[in-house]
Amino acid sequence: MLLMGGRADEIERQSREWFVVCPRCGLERTYWDIGGVRYKARSRGKRIGLRCSSCGKRGMHVVEHRPGSGSP
Repeated sequence: MLLMGGRADEIERQSREWFVVCPRCGLERTYWDIGGVRYKARSRGKRIGLRCSSCGKRGMHVVEHRPGSGSP
């Protein structure tokens, strides 16, 4: 994290504002929790292919931005 020039906390906070939602069982996880980073990102209708840790099914998970929910 030394190479990020002190931005590590801000990167984590912003990544925690993005959620991936399983289309089958509705499990919600933050982008940060699945090992991803969303920093200074914008998008609408974004989806990401993942295997759900709850139901075990692969699918295109919806990515949602929820500002203000970035606290750990």
